[in-house]
Amino acid sequence: MKKWFLLLFVFTVVGCGQNNATEEPLTDGADQAETEDPITTDEGTAEATYFTDFDLDVEYANDQSVEVDYDYEGQRDEAEVDNELTGESLRGDEALAYVYSTFEQLTIDPQTDDETVIRDILNVFNLEDNYEDFELEVTFLDGTKKEYKSRQGTT
Repeated sequence: MKKWFLLLFVFTVVGCGQNNATEEPLTDGADQAETEDPITTDEGTAEATYFTDFDLDVEYANDQSVEVDYDYEGQRDEAEVDNELTGESLRGDEALAYVYSTFEQLTIDPQTDDETVIRDILNVFNLEDNYEDFELEVTFLDGTKKEYKSRQGTT
C-alpha cells in the first residue's frame, strides 16, 4: 500500500512540475490606462484626430459654403459641421462622430504639401473641386500650426 501511495505521490509531483504554462495576473485594465495617451475625453481622443484645432471653410458659387470646426481644449473636444450644399448641420456627439470618422481617413501631417492637403481634404469630406475659395487652419497635436488657402476663378 505504501508503494502505491508513494508511486501516486511521485506521479503527482512530476506531473505538476511539468506544467510549462505561465500564469499572468488578472488585471482590470487600470495599468494599461496609465500608459495610454492622457488626452482622452468622454467623447473620444484628440490623438485620434491628429489635431487640437481644425477650421475648414470652403466657399462655392451662389454663396454656399461648407464649414467644419473642431476644437480640443482642456480634456474636452467640440465639433460643428455646416454644409449648405447638402443642408447638413451637425452639433455635439453627432458632429464629433462625423469628424472623427473623417479625420481617420486623412493622410496629412505638418510636412504635407499644400496641394496634397487640399486634394485630401476635398476627397475625404466628399467635396467638389469647383470651389471658389478654400481655407483650412489646423493645429496638429505637436503644436504645429498650418494654413492652407486656395482661390479659384469663378466661371
